[in-house]
Amino acid sequence: MTSDDSKDPPGPLGMTSAIGFRMRDLLVAALESSAEDGTRPDGAAGASQMLGALGRRVGAPGEGLLEEAMAPTAQVPDLVRIKEAAKVLMTRAERRDDREAAVLLYSVAVASALVRYGAEISSAPADDQRERYDDLATRHAGFALGDLFRRAADRLRIHGGSR
Repeated sequence: MTSDDSKDPPGPLGMTSAIGFRMRDLLVAALESSAEDGTRPDGAAGASQMLGALGRRVGAPGEGLLEEAMAPTAQVPDLVRIKEAAKVLMTRAERRDDREAAVLLYSVAVASALVRYGAEISSAPADDQRERYDDLATRHAGFALGDLFRRAADRLRIHGGSR
């Protein structure tokens, strides 16, 4: 998720940093933009539908991943797998609303691992993650997503970079 995501193995010819830059750019663009019609996905339900449709269009897993990441039974390996699937969806998405839904999935997987297990599955700086989670907590206030992101932001505030 950062310019050098050390949690991901380097690709051929040391492509980790190039992939990391691309992922960071996709995350920032999706989080700062609205859908093409000026709206945002309608919470978890809208994002889940978009992820399923996106997955079918691009031939990648997408169906049910948001629900799986939010499930209290999801373990760290499940959340890592979901995070990786979200990266694939982000890179293959052609529409902003699809990208935003994939970014939401990525963020849910990373935040869930942090909140439930104290596990760091992204090497993004804690301050960047905290800021993103604060924004997402506000955007999804009053819903389970908002609670998850608020708890993740609070954990980063308390534990900082050492989590």
